[in-house]
Amino acid sequence: MGHQTLKIIFRSAAFLILLMALAYAVHGRTTALSEERITIGFSLLTVEVADTRRAQAHGLSDRDSLEEGRGMLFRFSDAAVRNFWMKDMLFPLDAIWVRDAVVVGFEEHIPISLEGTDVVRFSSVVPADTVIEVPSGWIARHGVHIGDRVDRVSE
Repeated sequence: MGHQTLKIIFRSAAFLILLMALAYAVHGRTTALSEERITIGFSLLTVEVADTRRAQAHGLSDRDSLEEGRGMLFRFSDAAVRNFWMKDMLFPLDAIWVRDAVVVGFEEHIPISLEGTDVVRFSSVVPADTVIEVPSGWIARHGVHIGDRVDRVSE
């Protein structure tokens, strides 16, 4: 093969790799998550379910906001101390820690990461098998308490 032919093959392969990476990035960001309606205490919430490692790692990153009455639910197969970060977050959150469908703790007003600072990290104090993220202030507005039931609403 001549030098010119190798250059064409290399450019074609590089272009193909770029297209595949772009398709993967776009697909990963636009793939819709399933939704559920749940109650926490007496409050109704529509949540997107992040039930894969990829969806959980991305979470609510790169979004401008969450509408009132909406959140994200992270479901795990076991109860453990859960660690989260605010990487690429554009708005503050409240986090609700749940085990066996009961609120076991929460953290309010978790700030976003600021440019030039470390990524904000937060963890549950007790083991949880589910974590629910909602807009900052939601917990206080809805009077969420430790011991509140978390139930899925049948459609």
